[in-house]
Amino acid sequence: MKRNVIGEVLLYRYRYMIGYLLFALVLAGSLYISFYIPGQLTLAEQQSAVTSATLSLKDPSAKDIIDMPYHLLQKAGLHYFGITNLGIKLPSLIIGGLSAIGLLWLLRRWLLRDSIAIFTICIFITLQQFMSAAQDGTPLIMMMFWLIFVLLFALKFTANNKSIIWGVLLAGGLTLSLYTPLTIYVVICLLAASVLHPHLRFTISTIPKLHLTLFAVIALALVSPLVYASFKDPQIIATLAGWPDSTLTLELLRQNMKEVLRALFFFWQPQLTWHGLTPVFGAASFVLIVFGALNLMRDHHSARSYMLLMTLPIVALPSLFNPEFLIILTVPLVLLFGLGVETLIDEWYKLFPHNPYARITALAPMIILLAGIMIGNLMFYINSYRYSPNLSKYYSYDLQLARQTIIDNPKSTLLTTADNKPFYALLERDFSDLHVTNQPSVAAATATGTVITHQVAQPGLGELKSLRVDGYATNDVRFYVYQK
Repeated sequence: MKRNVIGEVLLYRYRYMIGYLLFALVLAGSLYISFYIPGQLTLAEQQSAVTSATLSLKDPSAKDIIDMPYHLLQKAGLHYFGITNLGIKLPSLIIGGLSAIGLLWLLRRWLLRDSIAIFTICIFITLQQFMSAAQDGTPLIMMMFWLIFVLLFALKFTANNKSIIWGVLLAGGLTLSLYTPLTIYVVICLLAASVLHPHLRFTISTIPKLHLTLFAVIALALVSPLVYASFKDPQIIATLAGWPDSTLTLELLRQNMKEVLRALFFFWQPQLTWHGLTPVFGAASFVLIVFGALNLMRDHHSARSYMLLMTLPIVALPSLFNPEFLIILTVPLVLLFGLGVETLIDEWYKLFPHNPYARITALAPMIILLAGIMIGNLMFYINSYRYSPNLSKYYSYDLQLARQTIIDNPKSTLLTTADNKPFYALLERDFSDLHVTNQPSVAAATATGTVITHQVAQPGLGELKSLRVDGYATNDVRFYVYQK
């Protein structure tokens, strides 16, 4: 009999292979787009690079403890790729890719069908929250990363509580996540759920005592540096809890609430703000999230629903103090989105319980809907960064311009401001003949060579040789090059 290859591809044998290939292509495309758009640096990324480059394992300061796993990875990126956009952003791109893979794994455990998990993860990796965090060379993406993997390890360990591997991963993940702000709330939720939910209580009670001892020893060993640093500087605890640096007032709380509501519900007002692109989800995605929430409340007795119902409001609370922390809400909302897609398909199947043709017919509009959401997310991200008038307020091409200027003038002195000096001083690692200073007198005393000034013209440094202009900042001059 002649094989029906088209039928096999579309219906059964190769459907998951094609789905995972689609996921890999969309993930690679999203990471590629996020790196090159906007392709610039923020002030927070520059500060993160300074922290990572100057981090010393022999004598770390107390504040270096916060987000140390990320800064160690970024330190390696700066060492191998230099003080470049790639060296600064590569850790976030790697962690973003791992987060997407981890969430796909989690969704396969969370949802009833692998096909819905693949649809959901493809939507997730085109969200502006994910793409912005994946290109942002700061530890912001660690909130998403730890939440995904802690939930994943918890589900795997709950299913097999005799497994040493999953127990070690859960203990290590819970402990290392404490180094990242806000994840302490996730740990609290998991501990509370393990006490309050009957099935989870039974699971904990049947863990072998020797295994529990091993998990406790691993957790204590990993958390001890954080505990020691917290004794030296108690302010670390407030930072990890997401407490704002400024005094919390009713006016600040009201303003933060307004920004959160705008980011979640103002679908008709897309904009680029200091904490990223808004809205977080489109209107169609939000409707499916509502479907998922209704399904979650209907199935609230299960362990997965119980855990999510506890986690969602607790991690939502810190966003009232700092809208930047909205990223930690992305994962619970994506889980609700997956439940919403699952609910929508199930309700359609209930209308035609014995008609296979009607059931298959539902796939076409569902694919069109999800493809439209995915393409709309990508277009929103690209166009928002490409045409936003606020881009030059938050992003800068200065590092690329500075590197090109120094390459053209290798033996030079870079004169910058006191605030920018720690970052640009890192370039001395890549350019041995470069000297960075914030003192005009030191630059003027340079006997020979080239003097490059950052942002402002400086008389008395020689003949003006060339200018470096940033087209995004209204053709503003960013560097002046003087030749003696």
